[in-house]
Amino acid sequence: MKTFKLLISLIVLAISLPSCVTYLTPSMTGDNNIGYLPRPFSKDAIKHQNFISAEYSSSSAPSGDLNFNLGMLNISKGHTLKHINFGYGAFVFLGNANYENDSTISKSDSDNPINNFNKFLYGGGLRTTIGFHVTEIKNLDFRILNWENAFSIEKGDYTNYRKEIYRSTLSYPVYVSNFDKFFTTGLSSEILWNPNFLNKNLQIGLRLFVGITSGLNKSFINKDTNQTDPDMDYRAVSFNSFIKYKKIFSTLQIGAEHNLGAKIALGYSF
Repeated sequence: MKTFKLLISLIVLAISLPSCVTYLTPSMTGDNNIGYLPRPFSKDAIKHQNFISAEYSSSSAPSGDLNFNLGMLNISKGHTLKHINFGYGAFVFLGNANYENDSTISKSDSDNPINNFNKFLYGGGLRTTIGFHVTEIKNLDFRILNWENAFSIEKGDYTNYRKEIYRSTLSYPVYVSNFDKFFTTGLSSEILWNPNFLNKNLQIGLRLFVGITSGLNKSFINKDTNQTDPDMDYRAVSFNSFIKYKKIFSTLQIGAEHNLGAKIALGYSF
């Protein structure tokens, strides 16, 4: 787990070096609302399966000084028909938002600096996916195009703090959003492979998702000027790997929208 967190920290540091603005972003379950919804392989004997998984998420805001660590529980059901696949599920999460900045924001920068904090947050939501696939290539499902949606709610001390800063009449050196409800939609493409020369019970998948969270970009204001940033145009992007052996599966997601992060999950199908 320490290696996983170190990897995310290095990626975040590399991407956030040019940024000198602090962001108080929603957690967005780590990177963005979207998560992987498993569905059965087209050649599986059972075409309708339930999936349950425990997940760990680590992410950082664009400036790199705000970090989220979340634990998640996912429950979903997947269906695979001749050329159509779809899934739906629910998730809950809880964790903390940790802000540490001892150098770039000081009283010389603002009369109201953001103090370091470690605040609790929790929430939950729903996800859906539906797509079209072809199976002409032996032992390969090519899920050409999937439409994916997610809705989530965030609550807790950190969410209340963001709203407090957002409503304040004082000036703060941050961009902050007051959103606590999020709807993300977009498209994905995926391949699922059964390398039966290794093991007939083994499945390996790769997936790319691109989308947007409605209204999120325009929800941020600069508390120094109380104005939005017309150039803010972040998109939800995530890349997933999936591996399943018999009834046990694992997923790894690296993604971003405003936050950059990764999720790793271990689950069971039945």
